[in-house]
Amino acid sequence: MALGEQNNMRILLALGIIGLFGIITFALAAATLGTLNKRFDDLNQKVDTLRQQISNSYGQLSTTTTTSTTTATTTSTTTDTTTSTTSATTTSSTSTTSTTTTSSTTTSAGG
Repeated sequence: MALGEQNNMRILLALGIIGLFGIITFALAAATLGTLNKRFDDLNQKVDTLRQQISNSYGQLSTTTTTSTTTATTTSTTTDTTTSTTSATTTSSTSTTSTTTTSSTTTSAGG
């Protein structure tokens, strides 16, 4: 081999090594960006879930609870006694709870 061919061979070998390191660097950069993108998407999903939970919790704190109790007693000349109790609980999707209890007692005393 001539002196010029040896120099060309060394230059070609140096360019090959530099190219190989360039390809490895590009692959590592692509893998890193892909991983960061995936983590960022997961973080966005977690933030959206947290926002929804906070919104639901805030909605539960601002609900209205109403309880009313009515009792009536009536006396007549018959000897029948009637007692009825009605209780209803309704829960909607916004976690609003309303409980209504109505009790009525009819007691009769014979006279």
